Amino acid sequence: VSIVVALVLFCENYRSIASKIFQAKPRDYAHFKGKEIFLFWGFGTTLVFLFALPLVVFFDIKIQVFFEDKDSSLLHVLRWIGTYAFFLILFTIPTNKVFKHYFWVFLWVFFTSVSWHVLKWAFTYYVLYNRTYHELYGSVSILWFLMSWVYVSWLVILIGMYGCKMCDTFDPKEVFKKFLGFFKKET
Repeated sequence: VSIVVALVLFCENYRSIASKIFQAKPRDYAHFKGKEIFLFWGFGTTLVFLFALPLVVFFDIKIQVFFEDKDSSLLHVLRWIGTYAFFLILFTIPTNKVFKHYFWVFLWVFFTSVSWHVLKWAFTYYVLYNRTYHELYGSVSILWFLMSWVYVSWLVILIGMYGCKMCDTFDPKEVFKKFLGFFKKET
């Protein structure tokens, strides 16, 4: 029960923070038999737990069996595409923000997903190979690592959302013209 309450509170806070960052109205609630249901929470949890998670596990196993190599490049690319799609949903669904230029959304989702993957690998490496905290604090040290991971992941998401909002005011074509013009002046 406490996990469900924590999930609902997290999604509600996420919706509020996303609407503040994007300066947009939060997504509305759906009314069902006199109850308000937050669409993002219902959509997100249903989609992930009923459809996406079993499909990811199924295709992960099938690809590993097909390639007989657990470090397959295709498997890594498919995992990154799944992360990219998750961040794309995370950036676009919780608010009613209408982006002027979707190029920036796709670009910042790309930056966010790549940053998240790099930090995930760094965090895993650090946890596996750094024994200082484990030797000092024993099994309690995992709490520090997990809380650090939550904060760093949250920071990556917030920076990605803020970058998406800041760049949305600029026309991508004009930015690239100025960017390419800068290099033409240098040569």
